[in-house]
Amino acid sequence: MGEATYGVITGNTTMLHLLRGLSPVSMGVLPFEPLSRFGETVDA
Repeated sequence: MGEATYGVITGNTTMLHLLRGLSPVSMGVLPFEPLSRFGETVDA
């Protein structure tokens, strides 16, 4: 087997913000507006 080429990470909006190093502060008010809609591609 060779090296993994791709990976997929999923989670709720707050957890994905924390994973990406984005501030989750906007998640604490209604209606919340995420800083990113995700579907992003990042280098390993």
